Amino acid sequence: KIQHHYAHILSNLAENNFFGEVIGVAMDGTGFGDDDTIWGGEFFICDAKNYRRVDSISKFIQAGGDKSSVECWRSAISMMKNKNFAEKIFSAEKVKAQKFLLEKNINCVESTSCGRLFDAVAAILKICEKNSYEGEAAMKLQSFAENFCGKVEVKNIFSTQELFEKILEKVLEGENRNFLAKYFHAGLAEIIFEKILEISEREKIFTVALSGGVFQNILLTEILLEKLLKKNFKVLLNKMIPANDGGICVGQAFYALQ
Repeated sequence: KIQHHYAHILSNLAENNFFGEVIGVAMDGTGFGDDDTIWGGEFFICDAKNYRRVDSISKFIQAGGDKSSVECWRSAISMMKNKNFAEKIFSAEKVKAQKFLLEKNINCVESTSCGRLFDAVAAILKICEKNSYEGEAAMKLQSFAENFCGKVEVKNIFSTQELFEKILEKVLEGENRNFLAKYFHAGLAEIIFEKILEISEREKIFTVALSGGVFQNILLTEILLEKLLKKNFKVLLNKMIPANDGGICVGQAFYALQ
């Protein structure tokens, strides 16, 4: 009865004993949205009793059902605006299978899953095409990013779709994988930050709650945290209660107490 991503934010509020209004940012792999689509990259205005979804990362068509959360290449091909690029990276068999699902609208659902975005980027970088355990692609992508020692700035990228397309362009140009993994983390942090700024200016809310499995990524969280603290936001994090689905039950119980 309690929406999955709202429960993520509630777990954060419970841990921080916070009952006021926040900008809740919930980023994870999969959760069923209240509009019958797959959510996983959501921005809420919420408190301990109510929520409303005010923004999300870029929408894409997630094709392949449960297989798409295991086979990262599926998300990568789905996200490509120009599917002809897919054949330069993946086998013809994989491209044909995914294009068939998308063209026939078989086993397809609209999605804003940040987890699948990580999968897609890991796939086009040839870091991980298939998750043999939950979060494998995301963890390997983080590891590659941490191998790049230089600072990376991302400018004039305003959506996760644009970020993905830019990385795809650089992959085809032969850019270094460690750099591109770092570029992805920096770009995603910048996109999230800009959306928070926009919501804050509109709603006059200056407290941010970050939750969901994506925020177990220390690199992404630290880049975003630095940006938010520089703008004097109060930032609430999961520390003892897991940011991933292990903390959902606490959020549900916290809501029930209200």
